[in-house]
Amino acid sequence: MPGSGSESPRERQLVDEEVRHLIETAHEQVTQTMSANRDKLNALANALLEHETLEQDEAYAAAGIEPPRGEVAHGSPDEPADRIQPVG
Repeated sequence: MPGSGSESPRERQLVDEEVRHLIETAHEQVTQTMSANRDKLNALANALLEHETLEQDEAYAAAGIEPPRGEVAHGSPDEPADRIQPVG
């Protein structure tokens, strides 16, 4: 149980090792995906630098990819779902 303190040091070590493995695997996958799509990321970044905000279809077009079929965009209550805002 989380926070109960009843785990043995070995159990904590096993959990730590598994979490570390999951994080490292996810990091490798993300790095590979981003590297494989670097041209699309650069094109999207350049479009955002030029326009500051993009409609969802504009973002997909800038990246040169088709939007996923059946994909529903989610926005915040104050921001329409079809707006993509730059980060930072």
